[in-house]
Amino acid sequence: MADERLINKGRSVALADLLAQGNISVGAARKHATELSPCGWTQAKTVLLEDLLAQLGAQAGAGRTQTEDARTKTRHEAAARENAKTLLRKLQEGLKILHREGTLGDLTLASFSRKGKPLRSTADLSAYLLRIEPLVAKLDATLGRFFGGHQPSELVRGAVSDLQEADRAQENARQALPGRTVERTRLKGRVLDLIDELNGVARIAFDDRPELRAKFNKDHLRRTHRARPAAPAADTPVEQ
Repeated sequence: MADERLINKGRSVALADLLAQGNISVGAARKHATELSPCGWTQAKTVLLEDLLAQLGAQAGAGRTQTEDARTKTRHEAAARENAKTLLRKLQEGLKILHREGTLGDLTLASFSRKGKPLRSTADLSAYLLRIEPLVAKLDATLGRFFGGHQPSELVRGAVSDLQEADRAQENARQALPGRTVERTRLKGRVLDLIDELNGVARIAFDDRPELRAKFNKDHLRRTHRARPAAPAADTPVEQ
């Protein structure tokens, strides 16, 4: 329940805004440590807030790296699909020539039919290439002239391997993101909790000095919140 509260609280603020506000709050806490201490805010809490901000900053960097890594793997998967489609187009042209020459042996063009499947996904491409690989192997000697002497069946196996490896890497990167995002959001909630506590202590310590109380207000977060458009619906995932 505590984690859920912190996660929900962390979702309410943008990461960059929270880091900026946190640094402002730490500066105010250090400057007025003597006045805050008798009212419940200790030096240890200032150090804790600094440590949490450092962790949050590090996680932010790691999150950006992780996200970029996932994007890179997505591009690799797309490249593997495009390479496989290019290979298939070349195979089709070669097969048509062999068909006209009458050198397909006991095979026909229908042997290589996609059966109406568009082959858009990585899984569909892999499955089709795996199905036709033994058929292509029968024609390696005659099809090879269209591929610079390379055995077409080896090219098919290589394309399948590239597709499967790109798909695994992309899926692993995709699965790693949610856990990191949840942890980062929970940490944001902890930081915001400490900032709120500091503000409460400052209101106690400087009850009769509004100019000092104002130093601890969440002005940065309020300004950026007013400037930001309306938040999406609660069930819409937001990158924090």
